Amino acid sequence: MVADAQPIPGFRRVKGGKTPNIPKNILLEILGPSNVYERVIKKVINAIVAEYVAKERLRVGKDLRVVQSFEDLEAQFEPGDVFRFDAIVSLSRLKNQQDN
Repeated sequence: MVADAQPIPGFRRVKGGKTPNIPKNILLEILGPSNVYERVIKKVINAIVAEYVAKERLRVGKDLRVVQSFEDLEAQFEPGDVFRFDAIVSLSRLKNQQDN
């Protein structure tokens, strides 16, 4: 998100267009906590579901639905703390297993 953001006042980009280490509290203020949390929560959910699907060797469709609203997820989200959510994935069957 920092790389995609507009230049941040008081911090110059270094060679390659990268922004130096900016304190988290300043980044949150500039980028907006809700915007940052939304991206982080989506990444966490996608990574955890993908890890679970791979671990359990499931064949799933592209549909993924999270039961909680984003507002509920954001309200319970605290960086570094346990994060829980309920997700519904649609399982797809292999052609040779349809008759079982």
